[in-house]
Formats: sequence, C-alpha cells, structure tokens
Amino acid sequence: MTKTITREHVAELFTTVTHATEGDRIVYNVRYMFAGADTVERDVYELVSDIAHASGLSHSFSFEVISRACNILTKLNVWDGDDIDDDALREAVESATPVYNHELLKIVNTADYGLVNDALAESGNNDIITACSYAWDTAIYNAVHELYREVVDYNNDNAQ
Repeated sequence: MTKTITREHVAELFTTVTHATEGDRIVYNVRYMFAGADTVERDVYELVSDIAHASGLSHSFSFEVISRACNILTKLNVWDGDDIDDDALREAVESATPVYNHELLKIVNTADYGLVNDALAESGNNDIITACSYAWDTAIYNAVHELYREVVDYNNDNAQ
C-alpha cells in the first residue's frame, strides 16, 4: 500500500479550539494523534512532532512555529514536486510572524533567547523588537524547509 502525505493531511493536523477561560488555542487534531499505528495520519503527527522536538526550541515556542510552518506549507505550490519558491516562502513567513510587540516578545519569555541573541549580534544594534521579529522569521523559515524535506523524503520512501 502506498502512503502519501498530502496538502490536506498537513492542513488538518492542527485545529482551533475555544476555551472559556483561555480563548482560542491551536492544538493537534486528536484524529491524527490517536490514529492507528500504520496510517498516514499518525505518521504526519509523528513527523511534525519530531521536527518540533528536534528544533531545540522550547515546547510552547516550537509548537507555535511548527503550526505556522504547516499553515505556510499548505499554501505553497510545492505539492506537485516543485521546489520551494524562496520569494513566496519569505513573503509567507513575514505574514506569519507576529506584528504586535507582546507576541514578538513571547520568544524571549519561552527561553528561546538564543535566537534573539543571534539576531542582535547579526544586526549589530540593540533593537530587541527587530531582533525578535528576525528570530521568529528564522525559526518559521527553517521549520518550513525541514517540514518540506521530511514530507518529500516520506513520500519518496513510501512510493511504490
């Protein structure tokens, strides 16, 4: 049996739930989390979870980054074997990066300040907001590329 990860699989992996006290939250789709061991749905969940864990980012920040990366990947024209258009990816990443200071600063509060320190060193100035924005961009950009590579490898390994 050929198993292929499709755009729909990636698009359905995350869902939004509303909590009375916390408002809307993005969570993994339970249908994917508890899918049978030999299903594409379970494989997608494990693949994305592994990418988030291997990122070296804190749990909460890696979850936000990978959910945004999945959203971006579903919108890119890469599902027919095309390579990622870097200009389209950069535009999508910029749109996915938070714009409000309190959201940008989440990266500092989640102990992922190494990314911010790298951005500060690279820019040569001490603008923390710009550094946080750059760190978000970098994390999302890298996650999309990693996710794309993993999906292509998975599909190639399971093609028959």
